[in-house]
Amino acid sequence: MGLTFSVITTISWIYTLRYIPLNFAYPFFSLAYPLVLICSFFIYGEDLTVGKIVGTVIILMGLVIISKY
Repeated sequence: MGLTFSVITTISWIYTLRYIPLNFAYPFFSLAYPLVLICSFFIYGEDLTVGKIVGTVIILMGLVIISKY
């Protein structure tokens, strides 16, 4: 299953780079952190601590800043 997702990620990345410049697209890899946090909460029932939520908000704020400039 991990190999399958790795192949899908690679194909998606190559497709994305056809249309979006690398310096804009690469920071969006950090969206994996909030997605893992959300999935681990709903799928595995892990705790959402204040530190995890604050860290996720900081990551998302950085993405907003990068996408605007």
